[in-house]
Amino acid sequence: MTDVRLTDSQTAVCRLIGRLWNETARANRNAPSGAAATVGNRTRLLRDMDAAGAECAASLVLGLVWPMGVNTFRTAPDIPPDWEVRNRADHGNDLTLTPEDNPRARVVHVTGALPVYRVHGWIYAADGRRIGTPRIINGRQRWFVSAGLLIPMPPPANGRID
Repeated sequence: MTDVRLTDSQTAVCRLIGRLWNETARANRNAPSGAAATVGNRTRLLRDMDAAGAECAASLVLGLVWPMGVNTFRTAPDIPPDWEVRNRADHGNDLTLTPEDNPRARVVHVTGALPVYRVHGWIYAADGRRIGTPRIINGRQRWFVSAGLLIPMPPPANGRID
C-alpha cells in the first residue's frame, strides 16, 4: 500500500475534472438529483472530485499518464491501457466490483479524499468477482474484496512519487 498526497495544483485539476464529470452526468441525466444529491454524507459533486483525485493518485503510483478523461459512460479505461480506479472515502472499506466491470480490467483500490489517498493494490475484475464476497445492494449485484486479497502496488522506481 502506498500513501499519496496530491500537490495543490493536482488537487485543483482534480476538482475541475470532478466538476466536469458531475456536469456531464447531469446533462445526460445520469445524476438523477443533480450536483447537490447526497451519497452517504457527501454530495455527489464532492464524490466526483474525490474520485478524480483517486485516479490521479493511482496514476502517480503506477507511473502512468492520467488522461483526465470526462467519460461517464465507461467506454474507455480510467488509466490506459486497462486500469480502472475505485475510490472509497474510508480507508477500512473494501474494493467494490460490479457486473458491468470488464473482466480483463485491472481494478485499483484507492481510499481517501482530496488531497490524501491510500493506494492499496489491484486485482483483475474477473478474479475479484470470483474471490470477493457477493452482496445485493439496492437491488444491484456487488462483490467486495478486502485489501489483503489484492495484488500489492509496486514501489515507485525512484523510491518516491513525483
